Order: sequence, then C-alpha cells, then structure tokens
Amino acid sequence: LALLGLALACAGLGWMYLLFWRLLGASRVNDRVHATAVGIGGIVGTLCLAGTGLAMLQGQDQLALALVRTALWGFIVVTYVAVAHRMIPFFTSGALPLIEVWRPFWVLWLMLGVAAFEVLTIWVDFAAPGASAWPFW
Repeated sequence: LALLGLALACAGLGWMYLLFWRLLGASRVNDRVHATAVGIGGIVGTLCLAGTGLAMLQGQDQLALALVRTALWGFIVVTYVAVAHRMIPFFTSGALPLIEVWRPFWVLWLMLGVAAFEVLTIWVDFAAPGASAWPFW
C-alpha cells in the first residue's frame, strides 16, 4: 500500500513539473534562472521519488536512503534556495521602499553549488567501500 502511495505521489509530482516546464518554455521573460533552478530541482525530486520506490521494491534500503537524502539536497534545498533568492529581495523592497533590491547571482550559484556538493557527498558515501575511502576526499 505504501508503494502505491509512493507511485501516486511520483506521478503527481512528475505531472506538475511537466506542466511547470511547459509554462517555462512558453514564457517570454528573459530572466528564467530561478525558474530553471526550480524545474531542475523538480526533475531531481521526481527521479529520486521513482528511484526510492524501485529501491524499496528490491529491498535496497541503503539505496532508498541515499535517494531520499539526494531529494532533500537536490530538490527541497534547491527549490528553497532559488525561491528565497528571488522572493526575499522582492518582499524586502516592498516593506522597506528606500532599500535598493540587491540580488547578486554569485550568492545563488554559491548556494546551489553547496547543494550539489552535498549530493555528491551522499553518493561518494554510498559508493565508498568503507570509512577508509574518505581520507582521499
């Protein structure tokens, strides 16, 4: 029953992000950086959800855990960072009209890079034969 719920959640999430990508493709706005980051995060989340279901079917608990952790950093954190980077300056400028909107892209790229690095460490930890592999990283 849990796998059925997981499959339905994956289908729903995949459908919503398919619609999101169609909207993004139809957009005439030049600045699509934040929306693209959210869309990529959605792809990661959908794939991780599907992979978690397959891993659970095969009884691969460690793989399922790695996929859940990947979804945390590659989907949830990426989406939060992209939306926060876009919206916090917007709301700040509305509440404090004398403050100039400051939204440097290097901050966004830094935070997305940290999330990508965290995803990398999850898979290095998953693939490493033991604790002895970590000193080389």
